Amino acid sequence: MNLDSFGAYIETINNPYMFRQIDGHYLSQYPIVTPLIIAPLYLVTYILLKISSCPIDMFNPGFQSIVLLMEKLSASSIASLSCIFVYLSTKNLTNKKIGIISALIYGFGTDTWTISSQALWQHGTVELLLAAMIYITIKNELLENKLNYIFLGFLSGLYILNRPSDSILALPVILYIFLKMNKENIKWFFALVIISGSFLLIYNIYYFGNFLGGYSNLSDGMKLNSEVLSRLVGLLFSPSRGLFTYTPVFLFSVFGYLTIKDLPNEKLRFLLYALGLACILEIMVYSIFFWWWGGHCYGPRYLTGILPVLAIYLGLYMNKVSKKRNKYSKYLIFGLIGIFIIWSLFVQLVGAFYYPMGNWDSKPNVDENPQRLWDWNDTQIMRSFHAGPYAYDSRWILLIHHGIGNIYNKVTKISNYQIYNTNYVFHFFLSSS
Repeated sequence: MNLDSFGAYIETINNPYMFRQIDGHYLSQYPIVTPLIIAPLYLVTYILLKISSCPIDMFNPGFQSIVLLMEKLSASSIASLSCIFVYLSTKNLTNKKIGIISALIYGFGTDTWTISSQALWQHGTVELLLAAMIYITIKNELLENKLNYIFLGFLSGLYILNRPSDSILALPVILYIFLKMNKENIKWFFALVIISGSFLLIYNIYYFGNFLGGYSNLSDGMKLNSEVLSRLVGLLFSPSRGLFTYTPVFLFSVFGYLTIKDLPNEKLRFLLYALGLACILEIMVYSIFFWWWGGHCYGPRYLTGILPVLAIYLGLYMNKVSKKRNKYSKYLIFGLIGIFIIWSLFVQLVGAFYYPMGNWDSKPNVDENPQRLWDWNDTQIMRSFHAGPYAYDSRWILLIHHGIGNIYNKVTKISNYQIYNTNYVFHFFLSSS
């Protein structure tokens, strides 16, 4: 369970913060829940590598390429699965059409695309496990089954230890279990929590000497002082990290929360109300972190875990609006939602295909100059966009970039800057002909 076989490579990494050396062994700084979930994918790859006699060596360029490919494939698979559960949950609460729209917004208009599907952050697993637990809970209300409690217990154990700072989002599910007041099923639930969590606890205690493993010093990053309020506002509205800056369509999720009262099932109303309160507590927890922006990353990385809940709330609101009798009111609201969706998609497109071009995080270093997070004249989104697409051989991305750039220049009346000048575009079309 250690990484000693890659020790020589780890030693060449500048600032290998993701690893820890204990008793002469290299270990991952982060919980092993995600590696366990994706292990089947890597087992197949390992067998194919052995059959093809490809050396398992990080200094080998071919193996490095496979590592990067597998990371992207695994992260995309986790994100895609979470989209499926968001769709299923929203569909059961509303209808199929709203479920599809909510899932697409969640998948392409949020950090689910730019964070969770791009690399093996823990956030993707947080989203997947939470979305799965919400769906199973809704399914259990439609048809109660012992297996639902078993699955909920198993997933809850993994969820709590995957990213302890996000574990607060599992509380509504646990409270729901108690609300059912079924002693036998409660026993099954907690039995599976213990079974799935015990292995991880044993691993943490054996290698790290504590229950939280690499997160034992989590409290060191917290600072409860007068800046908490500004951090909280930053998490929501900062031009270079705010949730509603990067995904403004989720502003309508607030109205979706208010529609929960219309659901006929009392226990589901309790669950969804509790999830909203848990999301607020989650935001408050991260506002205590003095490093609230999450280091070098694109957008509000720390709030990725609440995205499945916000997507479901958005679906509830869209469902209510679709039933309005006043057509003008209905079209006006959907028009506003559409505008916000377009911006959300654009922002995530920039994150997926442009970031980190422009080096916004490092020039100057945002960790040393956090005041830059409030600079509306030099945002992470627009600097990345102006710098042009990342080194992809995708001409359609360049064309979209040029088209959006022209629109942006006209709207803002910028005359002294062009994202791609005419000569570049002319030569681009010549090279494609």
